Amino acid sequence: MRIVAILLLLLIQIVSKAQDAGIKNLPVYSSQQVRADFIYLKNLLEKVHPSLYRYTTKDTLDHYFDSGFSKLDHPMDQIEAWLLMQSVVAKIKSLHTYLTLSASFLNERSINSLNVIPFYICKGPDISTGYPYQKGYFIKNYIGTPDTSIRLMSKILEIDGEPIEQIVDKLKTLISADGNTDSYKENILETGSFNNLYALLYPQKNEFTFLFKSFDGVKKKQLVKAANIQGTRKFLINGFKSRIAESDSMHFNYHSSDSIWHTVIYPRDIPSTAWVMLNSFTYNDYEKFHDKLFRDLKNKEIKNLIIDLRGNHGGYDRIAIDLLKYLINKRFYYTKEIERVVDVNDFTLVMKTEKHTIDDPSLLLSLIDHKFYKGNFSIYDGLQKSYKKTFKGNVYLLTDGGTCSAGSLFSVAMKSQNNCKVWGKETGGTQAGSDGYSFNIVLPHTSLELTLPLIWSLSASTEYDYGRGLKPDQEIFSGSMDLTFIMMQGAVMNK
Repeated sequence: MRIVAILLLLLIQIVSKAQDAGIKNLPVYSSQQVRADFIYLKNLLEKVHPSLYRYTTKDTLDHYFDSGFSKLDHPMDQIEAWLLMQSVVAKIKSLHTYLTLSASFLNERSINSLNVIPFYICKGPDISTGYPYQKGYFIKNYIGTPDTSIRLMSKILEIDGEPIEQIVDKLKTLISADGNTDSYKENILETGSFNNLYALLYPQKNEFTFLFKSFDGVKKKQLVKAANIQGTRKFLINGFKSRIAESDSMHFNYHSSDSIWHTVIYPRDIPSTAWVMLNSFTYNDYEKFHDKLFRDLKNKEIKNLIIDLRGNHGGYDRIAIDLLKYLINKRFYYTKEIERVVDVNDFTLVMKTEKHTIDDPSLLLSLIDHKFYKGNFSIYDGLQKSYKKTFKGNVYLLTDGGTCSAGSLFSVAMKSQNNCKVWGKETGGTQAGSDGYSFNIVLPHTSLELTLPLIWSLSASTEYDYGRGLKPDQEIFSGSMDLTFIMMQGAVMNK
């Protein structure tokens, strides 16, 4: 039901303005056209968005819209219009609310090559290297052919003379994320979005001048050649798959046709323990997979179950709920209640059937009632019934900033209704709940596409809504899976 649109896919497919010359006849829109789309965008949000002022007050958000509107005083191409409008939309603080470039633009660019900074970054060093924790941004891993002259885990101070913190702050203004935490923004910057947003905001370059600082305190300027990525979708997939690489301390037990989304590992060095990596709640074989998983756990006499939700951007509620039924031995909540300000069925019907018959798209909004609805939205909300035989051992969750939407709702449901431990980083989704049930609307003049949620789901949490994600019992900084196992082993053996 509630598939979160992975913002990383958007950001991976965006390229720099200096590459626009490769796009023939890139359209330029008049200020009147861009302003008309901006007004339409604002009206849509005010009438339809289920939690528009949850984390940003109306006065504050109106100020951002007024300030943005005042800057639409000259002709703009699609990229410039996106930069301005998305920076305003991001102020809503809803991960499910964002603008993308037009489908035709993205389709063309997704098959082309892109020059990017040739390594991923991370905030704080990989502590598995043995170095003490420091604040800052570091080289995490290579992109493309490794350049061994660039030392992994070197601290980045500047790029082309600009402080790295200043660059990161600029990039974050373009990322839609939930609530008052930077956890999700940091996560997607670490998984490729830093490289591609940097290419968007700065002229396309073949090389960069970096100022590094080594762990012994020595500063060094170094000229770094760009990595040329042929096919940005391939770049995305390869970055994603790197998370499930094999190591000596584990072996893969079984896979299915959906194994890219779920993997089960029984680590040799931790007895009676299973590690389940769930990269998304979108695997179609969930009933078969869950049934086999828990039969195997019983047959193998597994006492400790680690559920790895790092990078789980969400998916289908029914899959998350089915898994919870094996883990919580009582009636439980996945989500308690649904809020919305339009009748979802009426809205989708109007937008799908009337949009081609009305010249002025703003008239569509007059056909839609705006009033507050509260209550169960589907069979996936409210109390759920667990299965008769649930897992009796210890459960540990691994989370990070990429754990959001259904991923964070699952985590909160487990933490609040099962005696489990949470390790890793703060979830990208807020502890209080999540927007969802998204609908896509193309703005009539610029062809920018708005992804707009239609419902707000109240989570199982009983905590006050501070706009923060679910915080771990034990924080783990960026590290290898071997490091995670070491941390988990300490937790398991000391329980």
